[in-house]
Amino acid sequence: MKTWFKHQPVENLEEWLKIATKDLCQQAKTRITTEIETHFTEAIEEHLRNGKPEDGSKKLALQELGDPKAALRRFRTKHLTEKEEAKLNAIYQTARKRPSLGVVIAVLSLALVMMGALHRADIHSTALAAVMFITCIFTPSVSYIVARRMPAKSSVPWLVFIMQILQSFLIPVFFLVAWWPGEHFYVVPELRWLFRYPLIVGSVLISLNILYWLRIWQKIRRDNTNWNIANSGSDPTSAT
Repeated sequence: MKTWFKHQPVENLEEWLKIATKDLCQQAKTRITTEIETHFTEAIEEHLRNGKPEDGSKKLALQELGDPKAALRRFRTKHLTEKEEAKLNAIYQTARKRPSLGVVIAVLSLALVMMGALHRADIHSTALAAVMFITCIFTPSVSYIVARRMPAKSSVPWLVFIMQILQSFLIPVFFLVAWWPGEHFYVVPELRWLFRYPLIVGSVLISLNILYWLRIWQKIRRDNTNWNIANSGSDPTSAT
């Protein structure tokens, strides 16, 4: 029974690499594999020069690589996974799409609502209109321009910041501005918890989402060579 939970040592370099690069994006896997294979070969040659037999040299070189699961955790802090790369591609392709007629109508309707709110000339309505403008009009427009005008890999860090980090931060601000200062929030004191607790839970979830995207943003800002953005085929600057 205990052997089921015992860590089984890897038998060869191929098995070590399979574990250490699991779920990483393809370009990261290729780079890591090349570097590890080079290091492994050099280690074997060093042990052979020191008089070790070939089988013993390979075994020692493999042991020196360390635990592949620990290596995987280390690699994931620096390199994108396949899912993260797919999410970046989805963000890029979404930002490049021209708005549909329905979206245009919705934005124009929102603009009219904002103009009406501004005419009320109170702080609450003005703040709400400003947040709505930034969230629903300004950031989508900027994202579209960035995705269309900049090379793909240069635009993606900006798109992550605008569409995920900034937008996620603005969502709780929107609800706070919309409900907290309003008198209607306190119409039924017994029902305050219906607004309060979902707002707290939502804020926690949004904060976790911001931290998640900040981690990805740091990865792609640190190194933009180990991941790929699919070429849309319509813009030469999007080629990688």
